[in-house]
Amino acid sequence: MTTQGYGPDLIGLMAPGPDPACSGDRLIYDPLIGDWEFDNEYYRHDGSVERARGEWHFARALEGRAIADLWTYPLLSERASTGEGPVGLGVTVRTFDPKTSSWNVSWNAADGRHLLLTGRRVGDEIVQEGQEGGLRLRWIFSDIAEDRFNWRAEASADEGKRWRLTQAMEGRRLRC
Repeated sequence: MTTQGYGPDLIGLMAPGPDPACSGDRLIYDPLIGDWEFDNEYYRHDGSVERARGEWHFARALEGRAIADLWTYPLLSERASTGEGPVGLGVTVRTFDPKTSSWNVSWNAADGRHLLLTGRRVGDEIVQEGQEGGLRLRWIFSDIAEDRFNWRAEASADEGKRWRLTQAMEGRRLRC
């Protein structure tokens, strides 16, 4: 696995493989481990769409007991050429809870936003659910393959009766 220039601080957090006790639902995020580029679309309430390209890096952590990721946009290579900082920057740590057979997901953005979600496999998808303010949230990984995945965020203001698509990403694995 490459670290795309993040250096020894991130490398020290990585684990070479899953904890030997991990199997089944404890491995649902494993296909995402590696380096990805994504096309992102935010769907605004006024009907406008904000587009961005970025990158997402997934790795095992905590001696293989967790999956951590770092996402950022625009691409690091674009930021290096312009000297600008990130527009979006965040980190997620996922740990498996054997009591509930689900994942505790902690998402933190550089702007101070923090969300706690619960992740589990639902059919062929990974569904992460949580709350922010008065909204129910679903963040869903789907169509996961060796070289691609889709991710979408949905929000509901009526306890899940109706869902509105708020964000969508198409990820492509980076080959180094």
